[in-house]
Amino acid sequence: MENDFAVDFIHQRHISEQREFTGKGENWEVFSKLTSEGERKYHHHIEIKYLGSDNEINIREWKVQSNGIATGGGDFMLDNHRVIISDDEIGISSIQFEEQQFFIKWNDDNSEGFILKIKEN
Repeated sequence: MENDFAVDFIHQRHISEQREFTGKGENWEVFSKLTSEGERKYHHHIEIKYLGSDNEINIREWKVQSNGIATGGGDFMLDNHRVIISDDEIGISSIQFEEQQFFIKWNDDNSEGFILKIKEN
């Protein structure tokens, strides 16, 4: 185990890279965070919040994507107008991009898409 740490340190895998993105459309607000967990492995945390007035929201499909990274799903009801999703991404060489695209379909035939920009500190 100590050897693994030394190898990771030499290759600078000990450095935790993190990028946060936010975006807002007419009906939705999204927060996306990618955090490195070793070489070519990242944890993706996504918060999707509904801004409209409907009480029952059935998300049919959603997707966050950028530079070969895509996370998505669907067929679930929102709890308290929001959902939090955590996913592991493997095989990503870098997260050095400035934006992500978000797309969502909900209820009967509603859809929306917008850009998530890198969050400024």
